[in-house]
Amino acid sequence: MVVAEEIIQCIDNWIGEFYSVEDVKQGYVEATDREGNQRQHSLVSISMGTIDLSQRQVGSAQQIVDVCSETKKLAKKRRGSNIVVDQRRQRSTERVIRQ
Repeated sequence: MVVAEEIIQCIDNWIGEFYSVEDVKQGYVEATDREGNQRQHSLVSISMGTIDLSQRQVGSAQQIVDVCSETKKLAKKRRGSNIVVDQRRQRSTERVIRQ
């Protein structure tokens, strides 16, 4: 998780080099879209979705991809660069039998 946080910090620190001070201050750039309409576009950011495999068992690589896709969708709903970590824990399917 530390690496992901460092990536976000680097992007957020460097973003000012690619935009004017005014654009950074207002949080968007104005540009013409494909239909010729003037629109406000958010500044570049990164959204990441992750899973903590030490807290949850998965059955396949596809399941990891699916969980990360879910969490990335949640991250993209937030403004700016951010990370969402899957907080679900593995439920125990073992039954305790008392003797």
